[in-house]
Amino acid sequence: MSKTPRTDAAEVAMYDDCFAGAPQKVVPAKIARQLETELADARAEIERLKLVSQNQETVIAAQRRSAKAKNELIEQMREALELMLEGAMHDFHYACQHRDNCLCWGCQKARIKAAIAAERGE
Repeated sequence: MSKTPRTDAAEVAMYDDCFAGAPQKVVPAKIARQLETELADARAEIERLKLVSQNQETVIAAQRRSAKAKNELIEQMREALELMLEGAMHDFHYACQHRDNCLCWGCQKARIKAAIAAERGE
């Protein structure tokens, strides 16, 4: 199979005495112009898509940096909460009813531990 089927289909044999009677194949100018225009359009589209691809790569890189920074912040917050929990010296839990709105240190500590476990998917 030819790599140029449209050109092959448009070929016309031309006889000229300059070529010692051997037929030469030519393509009409109208067909050649059409093929060149299509080639130029295809090359322009390739360049446009390269720019789109570069822009997408830039956006993706920025999103990765942002996600990394957010993950680092989340880890810092986890560490801070863990330190806070480790540093708790007293569990003042006098007369606690274990209600959702209880503000005693024991209930707050339990809510923090539950939040950390939930965030980690535990």
